[in-house]
Amino acid sequence: MFLSIDFTALSNQEIYDFIKNVNSVIINDLTIIQKIKEQRIKWSDMIDEIALRTMTIDRHYNQNFYDDLGGIRYTSYNFNSGSKTISISGETKKFDTMNFTMIVDLIDELNKSKFFKDAAVRSLSKAGSVKDGYTSSLQLSLTLEDEEAPNNLTE
Repeated sequence: MFLSIDFTALSNQEIYDFIKNVNSVIINDLTIIQKIKEQRIKWSDMIDEIALRTMTIDRHYNQNFYDDLGGIRYTSYNFNSGSKTISISGETKKFDTMNFTMIVDLIDELNKSKFFKDAAVRSLSKAGSVKDGYTSSLQLSLTLEDEEAPNNLTE
């Protein structure tokens, strides 16, 4: 099997595929480590994608203008590798009454990402005034797309 292969003529992808094939036949510690690496999700890439999608809805996102100008602020992320889901807690603030519109636009934008599907609001509340701004607390959930989630990446 190995003697008839001209490794110098193989592309990097062909060598990688060959090694994966050999690893699937030979079970050892390195094979187990490789399988774990292949299943790993690079969560920092997911946070970056969420931030990029959020910036299309809130142009001041991540610029410390939330208190003065309103916008979107995330307070926590919960990552579940087993179910490939992300739960996000956060809030929106608007000085008009368009909080829900902003949230719907955010959901639509997250669903456009090649990394996510089934973005949805799990809970929502709204309070405030025109003077102080209307604040909405929210719980978002996202499911990772199986084909596009960036596996094989290490942090």
